[in-house]
Amino acid sequence: METKPFWCTASGQTSPNGQELAVASVSQVTRQNYQAAKKRLTELQNQAKSGCILSGISTFSGIMLFVLAIAAIPVLLTSGIVGLLEVAACGGLVYGILFLISRSEAKKEQQLKATPAYQQAEAWMHQVTAQFNAELGLPQNTAAVDVLSFPYCVDGTTVRNTNIQAGRPKYANISMRMYADNGMLYLISNGTKYGFSLACLQNISTANTPIAITGWNKWPTKPDAFGITQADDEDANAGYHVDAGFHVLSFQIENTYWSIYIPAYELSTFQSWISNR
Repeated sequence: METKPFWCTASGQTSPNGQELAVASVSQVTRQNYQAAKKRLTELQNQAKSGCILSGISTFSGIMLFVLAIAAIPVLLTSGIVGLLEVAACGGLVYGILFLISRSEAKKEQQLKATPAYQQAEAWMHQVTAQFNAELGLPQNTAAVDVLSFPYCVDGTTVRNTNIQAGRPKYANISMRMYADNGMLYLISNGTKYGFSLACLQNISTANTPIAITGWNKWPTKPDAFGITQADDEDANAGYHVDAGFHVLSFQIENTYWSIYIPAYELSTFQSWISNR
C-alpha cells in the first residue's frame, strides 16, 4: 500500500500529491477571466488606499502614539501634571492625524465604489465567480479551511516532515474551500475540486507536537483568537506557532493511504461537515 499525504511533496516531485483525486476543474478560459477580473478589481481598490507619503505618516503616527502611551507614567513621575498634559496634547495631535487619514481613506473608498468603472469591475467579478463555481459544481455554502502542506519522506508507513526550522516542523498553510455532500468530502484549490469518499475515512488522529505555519489566512480575525502566536523576531521565518499541533484525516482509497493534514483549530469545522454528511 502506498502512503500519500494530500497536497504535500515528496523528494523529486514537482507538484503536490492529489491530482489523481481531482473530480472537476474550471476551463482555461474561465480561469483566465477570473484572474483578470480579480486583478482589475484589486487595481481599483488600491486607488482608495493612501499613497506612500500618507502611509508613511500613518505608520509613523501609530508608532508615536504607542511611544507616548508608554512615556505617560514616567513623565508624570518626573515632570508632574504639566508634563503629562503636554504628552496628552501630543497624543491628541497624533490621534487626530490618524483619524483624518482614516476618514480620508473611507471617503475615497466610498467615492470609488460609486464610479461606473468600479461597479462594472465588481459585476464582472460576480459574473466570473458564478461561472467558476458552476463549472466546479459548488454549492452556495462552503467553508474556508486551512490545509497543511510540507515536503516529506515515508519511513515504513510513517510520514515525516523534512522541513524542520528552529526545532519545530514547518508547514505551508494553504487556504482552500471545503464542503461535504452525498458521502463525499471535497476540497477546492486553484480552480480544481478534489474528492474523498467518506466511506473510506478510517480515522482522525491527533498530533500534539507544536508546529510552525508560514502564514495566517483568516484575517481580519487575529491569530490569537485561535490560540496562535506569532514567532519571535529571532525566529521570524517560522511565521506563526500552533502549540496545539495538528490532526490527520486518514483515508484508504483503493491501494493508497491518503491523509489530509490540518492545523488543530480546523478540526471542529471538518467534523461538523463530516458528521452532517
